Amino acid sequence: MGQQTVSKTQRARALALLDVNISIKTVVQLTGLARSTVFAIRDRARQHGYDLASNHTFQDEWFEDAPRTGRPKKIDKEKSKSLIGRKEANRYGREMATV
Repeated sequence: MGQQTVSKTQRARALALLDVNISIKTVVQLTGLARSTVFAIRDRARQHGYDLASNHTFQDEWFEDAPRTGRPKKIDKEKSKSLIGRKEANRYGREMATV
Protein backbone atom coordinates (compact mmCIF):
# COMPACT_ATOMS: atom_id res chain seq x y z
CA MET A 1 0.00 0.00 0.00
CA GLY A 2 1.53 3.33 -1.10
CA GLN A 3 1.52 6.65 0.64
CA GLN A 4 -1.49 8.90 0.24
CA THR A 5 -0.66 12.22 -1.38
CA VAL A 6 -2.08 15.05 0.71
CA SER A 7 -2.22 18.51 -0.84
CA LYS A 8 -1.21 21.65 1.03
CA THR A 9 -4.85 22.72 0.92
CA GLN A 10 -5.97 19.53 2.65
CA ARG A 11 -3.30 19.97 5.30
CA ALA A 12 -4.30 23.59 5.90
CA ARG A 13 -7.98 22.66 6.09
CA ALA A 14 -7.32 19.92 8.64
CA LEU A 15 -5.19 22.22 10.78
CA ALA A 16 -7.76 25.03 10.54
CA LEU A 17 -10.48 22.68 11.74
CA LEU A 18 -8.31 21.56 14.62
CA ASP A 19 -7.56 25.23 15.33
CA VAL A 20 -11.25 25.90 16.04
CA ASN A 21 -11.51 22.91 18.39
CA ILE A 22 -13.18 20.48 15.98
CA SER A 23 -12.60 16.90 17.14
CA ILE A 24 -10.18 14.60 15.34
CA LYS A 25 -13.07 12.29 14.45
CA THR A 26 -14.99 15.13 12.80
CA VAL A 27 -11.88 16.38 10.98
CA VAL A 28 -11.36 12.88 9.58
CA GLN A 29 -14.98 12.77 8.38
CA LEU A 30 -14.86 16.26 6.83
CA THR A 31 -11.49 15.94 5.10
CA GLY A 32 -11.48 12.26 4.20
CA LEU A 33 -7.97 11.94 5.59
CA ALA A 34 -6.83 9.05 7.74
CA ARG A 35 -6.77 9.68 11.47
CA SER A 36 -3.03 9.07 11.60
CA THR A 37 -2.55 11.62 8.80
CA VAL A 38 -4.44 14.28 10.75
CA PHE A 39 -2.26 13.59 13.80
CA ALA A 40 0.86 13.77 11.63
CA ILE A 41 -0.21 17.12 10.13
CA ARG A 42 -0.81 18.55 13.61
CA ASP A 43 2.45 17.17 15.01
CA ARG A 44 4.49 18.43 12.06
CA ALA A 45 2.99 21.91 12.40
CA ARG A 46 3.85 21.90 16.10
CA GLN A 47 7.44 20.91 15.31
CA HIS A 48 7.65 23.92 13.01
CA GLY A 49 6.34 26.37 15.60
CA TYR A 50 2.56 26.06 15.48
CA ASP A 51 0.96 27.01 18.79
CA LEU A 52 -2.79 27.45 18.97
CA ALA A 53 -2.67 29.50 22.16
CA SER A 54 -0.30 32.18 20.90
CA ASN A 55 -0.84 32.57 17.16
CA HIS A 56 -3.74 31.99 14.77
CA THR A 57 -1.87 32.77 11.55
CA PHE A 58 -0.55 29.89 9.48
CA GLN A 59 2.98 29.66 8.09
CA ASP A 60 3.80 28.08 4.72
CA GLU A 61 6.48 25.81 6.20
CA TRP A 62 3.84 23.99 8.23
CA PHE A 63 2.42 22.54 5.02
CA GLU A 64 5.53 21.88 2.93
CA ASP A 65 6.28 18.36 1.71
CA ALA A 66 9.08 16.56 3.47
CA PRO A 67 12.07 15.63 1.31
CA ARG A 68 11.49 12.30 -0.38
CA THR A 69 13.80 9.42 0.19
CA GLY A 70 15.27 7.44 -2.65
CA ARG A 71 18.24 7.21 -4.90
CA PRO A 72 19.91 10.57 -5.50
CA LYS A 73 20.20 11.91 -9.02
CA LYS A 74 23.39 10.98 -10.85
CA ILE A 75 23.50 14.26 -12.78
CA ASP A 76 22.75 17.76 -11.59
CA LYS A 77 20.15 20.12 -13.06
CA GLU A 78 22.68 22.01 -15.20
CA LYS A 79 23.96 18.83 -16.85
CA SER A 80 20.39 17.65 -17.39
CA LYS A 81 19.44 20.96 -19.08
CA SER A 82 22.54 20.74 -21.26
CA LEU A 83 21.70 17.22 -22.42
CA ILE A 84 18.08 18.11 -23.14
CA GLY A 85 19.17 21.23 -25.03
CA ARG A 86 21.56 19.24 -27.23
CA LYS A 87 18.89 16.63 -27.94
CA GLU A 88 16.32 19.26 -28.90
CA ALA A 89 18.81 21.18 -31.05
CA ASN A 90 19.72 18.09 -33.04
CA ARG A 91 16.54 16.06 -32.97
CA TYR A 92 17.13 14.56 -36.41
CA GLY A 93 20.70 13.48 -35.64
CA ARG A 94 19.94 9.78 -35.69
CA GLU A 95 18.19 9.94 -39.05
CA MET A 96 21.06 11.99 -40.48
CA ALA A 97 23.63 9.49 -39.25
CA THR A 98 21.89 6.61 -41.03
CA VAL A 99 21.68 8.36 -44.42
